[in-house]
Amino acid sequence: MNISHFRQKVSKKKQFVYLFIIPVIFAVISLIIRQEFGPYWLGINSDPEYAYLLNFLNIIQFQTPGHTDHPGTTLQVFGAIVIQITYFIQYLTNSVVSNITESVLQNPEFYLITVNTILLLIITSCLLLVGLVAFAFSQNIALSLLLQLGPFLWTPLQESTRVRPETLLLSLTQVLVILLLFYLYSERARLPKFALAIGIVLGLGISTKVTFIPMILVIMLLPGWFQKGLAIFTTIVTFFITTSPIFSQYPRLFNWLTSIATHTGHYGSGNPGLVDISNLPSTFINLIPQDRFFFYTVGLSVLNFFIVTVWFWLARPTLQNFDLQHKYSPIVPVQKLYLLYLCLLLIIGFQIMLTLKHPATHYLIPSMGLCSLLIWVQVTLFEQQLTTLLQPSIYAKLSLLVLTVYVTASAAVTYQLMLQDKNSHQSYRGEIKTINQLIKQNYNNCIHVRYYRSSDRQYALKFGNDFASNRFSKVL
Repeated sequence: MNISHFRQKVSKKKQFVYLFIIPVIFAVISLIIRQEFGPYWLGINSDPEYAYLLNFLNIIQFQTPGHTDHPGTTLQVFGAIVIQITYFIQYLTNSVVSNITESVLQNPEFYLITVNTILLLIITSCLLLVGLVAFAFSQNIALSLLLQLGPFLWTPLQESTRVRPETLLLSLTQVLVILLLFYLYSERARLPKFALAIGIVLGLGISTKVTFIPMILVIMLLPGWFQKGLAIFTTIVTFFITTSPIFSQYPRLFNWLTSIATHTGHYGSGNPGLVDISNLPSTFINLIPQDRFFFYTVGLSVLNFFIVTVWFWLARPTLQNFDLQHKYSPIVPVQKLYLLYLCLLLIIGFQIMLTLKHPATHYLIPSMGLCSLLIWVQVTLFEQQLTTLLQPSIYAKLSLLVLTVYVTASAAVTYQLMLQDKNSHQSYRGEIKTINQLIKQNYNNCIHVRYYRSSDRQYALKFGNDFASNRFSKVL
């Protein structure tokens, strides 16, 4: 008996180690991609990185940020804190002789890389925490690893190399996944503090970027009107607290968002209306190739949902006896799983509809962060349907099979997109290098007229200064 218990403990420790693998792989891939993409001043990389960099300085100097479109305030405050700490460490080690403003403007790439590295560290930590919480609840290592694969799509991998709101949203989405695990497994989800936690995460997400708004649909999972009301109230309060640095810019922010919502074109342009329905099919078709695996997963999930729904209604009289009660999976009420499945599809559908007005997959980052949870819910529900036929050992193999298929398919599609993007970036960087050499050789004494996204650090700083209310013109 003691030997058996010892073997179980050793086995669990080995499985525990597996949960570190995926976060580390994610960090390594992100760093490789960042290296391939080149410096942040490179034309296609400078927007909005340099706009945020100079607004980090605005926050440090207790000035109202000039860039409030997203609104992005949480990222601006976060970046300001990271820069202050970084500068302070350099100051203590006598690594800098200038003030913080001059240091940032003289070494913008260093500070942007530092902020991105800290953001990447937070994402990695959140992925590890997702795996640990999932394993603590489910005791299923395959499903726990599956949940950690949320950001392993091409778009999230790209965004993990940037310094913009989507990078921070990757972490917040994983925190939301953790809370949804508590919703499924823990009675604490019925307590007011759970509603408070949901509201705080939603408020932080929306103040980071309004594309997080579809996530508010998770509130419908909370029991009772009091819990729902508390979550909504907390979301609103958190939003106003975290956006307090741009309080004076509220009229501009809300006018901007209203203009986007009430016009059919890009960024508030076009005819009045919510969306140009005639362009939706072609826009959607053009959106799919940007991250095919995500859309394939969502499409398959919608089909599976109809299958599950038919079973759900046919099995209503016996649902109370159909909870997962065998020893391999702790009890998870099927009603909760079904509601979460529906909620996830509604969130993703809502976000896709919003994105069709501005068709770029980085606007889908919150939904992409939920992709692995969507797969996890389906695996658990189908196991629920087959619970009388499957033994725990067979279910373990089924979970491992799903994990293997998901990893293989995701890796294949993502790797293909990665190669395409790598070739594109290498070609672009080669062209820029050739142009710069040509300018130095033949036009060095001429006036150089720069344009939006010129691949030049000087222009990138000017671009950032334009979005920082031109407060650093004298220094530049």
